[in-house]
Parts: sequence; structure tokens; C-alpha cells
Amino acid sequence: MAKQLWNRILIKRTFRLALVPVLMISWTTFALALQEDEKETANSSVSVLEKDLPESIEDLKALEDQVQKHRQKMLNATVAVVIGNSQGSGVVISKDGYILTAAHVIGRRGQAANVWFPDGTLARAETLGTDHETDAGVLRIVEEGEWPYCEMAVPDTYEVGNWCIATGHPGGRREGRPPVIRIGRINNITPAMIRTDATLVGGDSGGPLFDLKGRVIGVNSRIGVSTSWNLHVPVDIYEKNWESLSSPAGFLGVGGDPYNRNGPCTITSVSASSPAFKAGIRVRDVIKTFDDKAIKNFRELVDVVSQYPPNEAIKVEIVRNNQTIELEVTLARKDPYRGIR
Repeated sequence: MAKQLWNRILIKRTFRLALVPVLMISWTTFALALQEDEKETANSSVSVLEKDLPESIEDLKALEDQVQKHRQKMLNATVAVVIGNSQGSGVVISKDGYILTAAHVIGRRGQAANVWFPDGTLARAETLGTDHETDAGVLRIVEEGEWPYCEMAVPDTYEVGNWCIATGHPGGRREGRPPVIRIGRINNITPAMIRTDATLVGGDSGGPLFDLKGRVIGVNSRIGVSTSWNLHVPVDIYEKNWESLSSPAGFLGVGGDPYNRNGPCTITSVSASSPAFKAGIRVRDVIKTFDDKAIKNFRELVDVVSQYPPNEAIKVEIVRNNQTIELEVTLARKDPYRGIR
């Protein structure tokens, strides 16, 4: 009897001891499963904008929704820029009509430009400052009104790997075709350049590069070694050099022969009450230097004067009746629609 009782006690103890590792394994398995579930939940809550690549149809849909959210505003602010026979793109960044573009699109200060909005609206503009080293340029609409625009992003709010959107007029403006959207990623950033795989072609130059919140982070500049190697001027360049880039061209008020490349720079007309007239420049004077820069012909004078803003006092050296005379001229603001230098 005592032996049977002892056997029962042993069996119970053995069962309890065997149950302990089973329970331990069950709790471990449950904990691991819970961690995996939490990880999947966390991954599903991560925005597609923070992922290296879209991982599902839902991610692609979320990306498309983000683009569509700001699409119309971005398109409305993207303009075609036409100067003579040259065309490019630009982006309006203020309601009073300041436009960012590429320097090679506008060439120099003080030129008349036509700006076309996607709805067919045509506005007159003037070219302002340029920095040909970085390819940054600015225009301003000269007509009164409030214009559709997109804000510039705060510097350093974009980084390598971010999604981006390029818009512009590839091949030039076409009647009835809105600006074309391309989406890509930022591949590299330097102080003077953003490189992306948002494909650009001719005509896109000067158009905007946006982040996915519809803010301007750069301006289309040029294509690199392949169509997936596209270069843009960072918006930081415009921010840091805004005073010089947004200044209008200076006005001297003289005429000459722009086709005489051999020189000299002989003045053929002087506008009444112009800065040149007030400084003492007269018809048949030959301008030799402007701010200590040698002037070989009238075309050079036009190019040099366009680099200076209004109200700048400049030393001018002229030759009159075989005598060298030094004058000082204070430039006025140029009206590009008057056609006077």
C-alpha cells in the first residue's frame, strides 16, 4: 500500500517537472510571435516617404496620393520663359511675380521676357540677376497682379534619398500641354548642386525641383553623363544671393553700333536726362573702360553695364578729341521695354 502511494507521488512530481519546460517553451514562442507582430505593425505604419523603396501596392498608392495632393499647385507655378527665339522654364516663388530659373535661360540682366502660365495666361517680365558659375537666375513679372506660386523650401530640409518631383516644358512650350511631371530620388547633394534621377531634357532648364510637400528645393540646370544623372541648382544658392540675384539691371542711357565687333565703342546717341548725359558723356565719345574693365566695342559695354544694379556709382574713362577724360556715372534702373541701354 505504501509502495503504491509512493509511486503516485513520483508520477505527479514527474508530470509537474515535465510541464515546466513546456510552459517555458510556450511563453518564449508567444513572446517571439508578439515581437514579430509588433515589428510588422511598426513597418506598416512607416510612411513610404521614409522607405528606401516602395514595398507594396499600398506604398505606391500612398506615393501617388502625395504627388496628387500638391500636383495642381506645382503645375500652376511652373511657367515657360521665352526670350527672343530662346525658350526654357521657370517657377514663380512669390505672389508678386518673382521667378527662379537658370542663368543660361535668361542670359543677362535687363532683357524683356514673355512668361506663359499653364492656363495660357501671358505675362511680361524682366530678367534680373544671374550667377553663371552656379547657373542661378531670376526674373520678375512687371505686370500688376497676384500670381500662382510655390514657396521655397527652407535650406537643409532635404537630403540624399528623398523623393522629388521635376516639372518643366521638355522640348519647349506646346499649346495645350501642361508642364510635364517626373518623379525621382535625390542621389547626391553638394553646396552648388543637387543630383537626381528625375529625367530632364531640353526645355526643362530653369524649371523647378520640388519635394513631395510641393516646396521648391532646386532649379533644373543640365543633364549629366546620362538621362538618370540630372543636375539642379539648390534653392540655398538663391537664398544666400537673393539681394544680387533679385536686383534689376542698371541703365546708362547711350546708343552704339552692336554689330561693330572690331570696335571701338563709339557712342552714337545719348538719352536726354539719362545717367550718361548727367555724367557728361556725349555723342562721338569713345568709352575705353567701365569700372576699370576694358571696353572693346558697344556689345561689350552692354554686357558689362547689365552686370550692375541701379544707383551704383561707376568710373568711366572716355576719349574725346584725342583726350582721355575720367567721369563718374550713377546708373538708373533700366526699363527693358524701352530698348535703351
